[in-house]
Amino acid sequence: MAKKVKTLVITVDRDDDLGKKTDLSGPVLGEKPCIKAAETLAIADPGESDSNAMFAAINTYRHLKELGENVEVAIITGNKDRGIKADREVSKQLRALKEKLEFDEVVLVSDGADDEQLIPVIQGITKIANVQRVVIKQSQAIESSFYLLKEVLSDPHFARFIFGLPGIILLVYALVYLFGIEKLSLNIILGLTGAYLIIKGFGIEDAFVNWVSAFRKTASFERASFPVYLSVLFMLILAAWSGVDEANYYSAQMKVIGVSSEVVSGIAFLSGGLGLFTLAVLLFFIGRMIDMFHRGEVRKIRSYARSLVTTISAYLIIDVSLRFGIAWSSQVFPGPTFADVVIVLVLAIIISFLGFLFISRAYRKFLVRHIKKGMAVKRENREVGQISSVDSRKGRITVISGEKEKIQIPLNRVLTLEQGSIGVM
Repeated sequence: MAKKVKTLVITVDRDDDLGKKTDLSGPVLGEKPCIKAAETLAIADPGESDSNAMFAAINTYRHLKELGENVEVAIITGNKDRGIKADREVSKQLRALKEKLEFDEVVLVSDGADDEQLIPVIQGITKIANVQRVVIKQSQAIESSFYLLKEVLSDPHFARFIFGLPGIILLVYALVYLFGIEKLSLNIILGLTGAYLIIKGFGIEDAFVNWVSAFRKTASFERASFPVYLSVLFMLILAAWSGVDEANYYSAQMKVIGVSSEVVSGIAFLSGGLGLFTLAVLLFFIGRMIDMFHRGEVRKIRSYARSLVTTISAYLIIDVSLRFGIAWSSQVFPGPTFADVVIVLVLAIIISFLGFLFISRAYRKFLVRHIKKGMAVKRENREVGQISSVDSRKGRITVISGEKEKIQIPLNRVLTLEQGSIGVM
């Protein structure tokens, strides 16, 4: 007699509308909990297609059950940011269900192509017996088109492109006329549009938004870092001002001798603002170090300290290169020789090497001074044991786990340092 196949009927809410619009979280397992989840989502947002997919999954489950199959139904949720976060969350929930139910295959009920992008993720865990796609019927084509347009415009990813790009073009067009440089309006608009499309195309926008979000979570008005960040903003404004002043100076000098060069003025602008811009970057890293100290994220303190050294070395190289560029482009103004450039490059390398070495030693001494015997050791918010000793010479700590097993952990794997515990990777 053939083995009865155990089947799990699933629908995947990839962008976690269930979590965003209700107080429910995935995975939801069982017919009655799935019905409740679908009804709750449908009430919260009657136009949400995921609720239709959930009802369709329940319908498929009942049909298979009537045929006498050994079947169960579940709703799996992803992440509001979609992408890799959503795929990992779906994989995590599906693996947990497989470990619990030990099913042999799944039937995927999908409401569109977005959820079907998860097919390779699901196939990496189990076999897909069937994929059913739910199509929402509308009485009129215009109603469907209006609904689709409304959903697209409500999505921030599409809204920023549909409204943001024309908004930038109109704003730039107004500004260039305000400052009386309408002859350059087309070039400026094309340049900014190209830059915006590059940012969108390479995903720089999402990375920047995520960085700003992370920065807002760690920064606070109540910390000493806040005046530092204000100083950064002030320094950036002064850097732009200084750059314009430097460009005007070289432009005036070139006109005196009867020579005009936009290249020299452009390099002069960068050279004039470089010093204050570098100071702003250094102050920003110092502010981040203050924030990380308050949060106990010692590993990030070391990273920002290394960034300070890298910034200083980069400043030396860029500064001498810009001054060399002004002299070479103009053939009039004096500047550093090629030998001077080489000397600065060597000096920057030495500063980087010695700076990194100093930071590594200071970081190790800091950890040895603050990590004490008996402190709890956590990995991914789970306690793995307690510290029995710290070896400063070898740069590692010895941890006794719950099973009295000794674990050696290098100091450079310490992520956080809190009162009474440390976090490691």
